[in-house]
Amino acid sequence: MSPFEKIVVALWCIAFLVIFIRAIHCPGKNTVLDTYLIASRRWLDGAPLYRSRSGFVYSPLIAAFFVPFELLPKMVSEIVSRLLYAGVYLGAVGWWLRSGFHRAIPVARRPLVFLLLLPLSIGNVNNAQVNPLLAGLIMIAILAVHVERWMLGALCIAAAVYLKIYPIAVGMLLVLVAPRKFTWRLVVALIALGALSFVLQKPSYVLEQYRLWFASRVGDNRRLFTGNHTPHDLWLLLRVAHISISENTYIAIQLLSGAAIGVVCLLGRVRRWSPERLFVTMLSLVCSWMMLCGPATEACTYVILTPAVMLALVSAFSRPLPVALRALIVSSALIFLAAQVIDSFLTARYNMNVMALQPLGALLFAVYSCLLAGRSSWWANGELANERGPLFNRLRPCPHNGFLKDEE
Repeated sequence: MSPFEKIVVALWCIAFLVIFIRAIHCPGKNTVLDTYLIASRRWLDGAPLYRSRSGFVYSPLIAAFFVPFELLPKMVSEIVSRLLYAGVYLGAVGWWLRSGFHRAIPVARRPLVFLLLLPLSIGNVNNAQVNPLLAGLIMIAILAVHVERWMLGALCIAAAVYLKIYPIAVGMLLVLVAPRKFTWRLVVALIALGALSFVLQKPSYVLEQYRLWFASRVGDNRRLFTGNHTPHDLWLLLRVAHISISENTYIAIQLLSGAAIGVVCLLGRVRRWSPERLFVTMLSLVCSWMMLCGPATEACTYVILTPAVMLALVSAFSRPLPVALRALIVSSALIFLAAQVIDSFLTARYNMNVMALQPLGALLFAVYSCLLAGRSSWWANGELANERGPLFNRLRPCPHNGFLKDEE
């Protein structure tokens, strides 16, 4: 381990140590874990899970998932939950780097990625947010499809969907990449996890909770929220820019932008992009879309986009790139850092202009990702057939329509 690696590991360990000491001395303070523990207690008691707009908003399966944490001593659950979230999150980033994605980043610079992640991620760990877990599941799902571990990828997407519905967008993109191998497994995984809920409690109770959950999600229009509950998304950015559009127009933007990402991924599959080019573009664009056009984006939710941004930042300075593109990714990263500092230490975080910083950073990153995806020269080394990886080695051109088919 190099001296730089040791420094990065030490910084993360110190951050964890401070968080754990605070959790031990002040259990329940500055944490959202209680939201899940209360829901799991209601699950055990057969009580309603959805009582208010600001309460538990996740699926009944998630309430069941947190039952073991409810049964543990509070101090232990505070520590174990954080270790689980951070372990999945950091492990996914490590696997992503080892997979050959972002091959422009040399081994010596990989610790820099984890160093840059620290200030933008530690707040989520401190508050026991599940967003790092969600980010890790999304990255692992993409990696699993790349190495043809289909069921692992499907289970990760299914778990992410039951946690926060909108990661189904990632699953739909993976279906476009590997329709025959992934589609039925994703359907099976979604059904299996849903059925698991009915095994863990009385079926009539579980069915009613799912009905209430769906009703709460359909009726939860966060564009109507005000103050610090206002979503940090494209809708807010348009309001700050004094661009007035109807709600129906905004919904159209959400749907069309999501469809455009699907077209880009399908185009990459047809044109036989390298796995690096395809999956890096997929991760960058879909995470940007979930932040900008998702249903409930908060300041802490942006940790889902953080790995893609930091990987892109380090990669941009590890291979020749036009100054304009570098300026774009640097601007995006600095905006996220500024927003994190303000949100952590200043009361100005409730100012509308300040709250719009994160969606602005996400928009700049989405533009950067689109421009980079179109630069064939950047990905040229990875387009060689012998570097395509397991999934792409099994694909061949279809002479009739140009689409790729799995070889039998």
